[in-house]
Amino acid sequence: MAWFSLFLVAMPLMLRYSNEIRMYSWAIFFVTLVFFYLKKILDDRTNWKDWIIITIAAIVNIYSLFCCCINGFMYLLFLIYILVKNRSLIKKYILSTFVIICGFLPCCLIF
Repeated sequence: MAWFSLFLVAMPLMLRYSNEIRMYSWAIFFVTLVFFYLKKILDDRTNWKDWIIITIAAIVNIYSLFCCCINGFMYLLFLIYILVKNRSLIKKYILSTFVIICGFLPCCLIF
């Protein structure tokens, strides 16, 4: 967490985006969280807690609306990996994707 905070503060464009810093910093944090937990799942060191964390982080990520494409891209690459290398994760992946879609449905009704 300390490294994340250090790199976030050291970004050159943070002064430019200082009026929107709340939004961008949370978006960067949740993208990083999803990425690290995907890496942990890909390394076969996973349990249900990791899947719950990645699902909640992905839902929050999508609600920030800046990371919707990034999140979708990471999940698409994760699906390709599952189909090619490790088909035992497909049930957990489908459940996670279903929960993410159901979690985003209230926002779709507003749009």
